[in-house]
Amino acid sequence: MLDGVQGISGTHAKKILANMKKMGKHYFGMDEQEAEHMYKMIIGTALASIIESDSI
Repeated sequence: MLDGVQGISGTHAKKILANMKKMGKHYFGMDEQEAEHMYKMIIGTALASIIESDSI
């Protein structure tokens, strides 16, 4: 599904971020800043694991 890092385009990342903010608020009572931080952690972890596994 994800073509390495190419799979996460700018617009795609923005859509994920918007969804994360909605979900964070709805499910976890987070404010937007907390949701954005969680999003960055998840994306960062995903990218790090892709890079570490040399799957690019």
